[in-house]
Amino acid sequence: MLIYFQLLHIVIPPVHRDNQLVDRFQKVVGTLVTLIEPVPLETLARLAGTANALVWEALDKLPSVISVPEDPQGIPQIYHPSFPGFLKDPRRCLDEGLLIVPSRAHAFLASSCLELMTSHLKRNMCDIKEPFKLDDEVGGPNDHVGKVIAPWLRYACLHWGEHVANALVGNPEVKTRLEEFCTRGVVYWLEAVSLLGYLEKAALFLDDIREWAVSIFLHF
Repeated sequence: MLIYFQLLHIVIPPVHRDNQLVDRFQKVVGTLVTLIEPVPLETLARLAGTANALVWEALDKLPSVISVPEDPQGIPQIYHPSFPGFLKDPRRCLDEGLLIVPSRAHAFLASSCLELMTSHLKRNMCDIKEPFKLDDEVGGPNDHVGKVIAPWLRYACLHWGEHVANALVGNPEVKTRLEEFCTRGVVYWLEAVSLLGYLEKAALFLDDIREWAVSIFLHF
């Protein structure tokens, strides 16, 4: 839509634009329009790899299309689905700096999720003293498990496979992150999704990333 194009050029004018501003737009807005489910601003910042204040600043430039909460636990809302559609369509968004390429945005999120899980998942995260207990006896996302597995880590655990599946096969950064995760973090991830009550997603993820698994296998 022409109105979106004009709006973006008003708040992010090409004349006064630098690489840092474009990079922030791609990371923050690109992440927001690529998410599998809505997340709090703080989680968005973690996934985008930047500070809460910078995320708020980037989104606050677009008040007519995005509702930005003041509370870091509030969820940013896109007013109309036509806006993400515009940003992802090279026939309508003719500004390459503002165009969100889905495969790149998914690759960025895939790398972010994999890095977060590899860095923060560990054995017995919930410090369960009685390992014979069933998962539903430990507590769900709103109880002890939800306090230990933060929202941004929960998102990574539940959606990394979808982002990997939608990234361009062979993306070097995703490939490196995936190899590292498979070597160091996949067992801890299985424990985490089991505690979150989504163990069935593990099997779906393995099917989703089949092409990626093959590409990594052929690398060795």
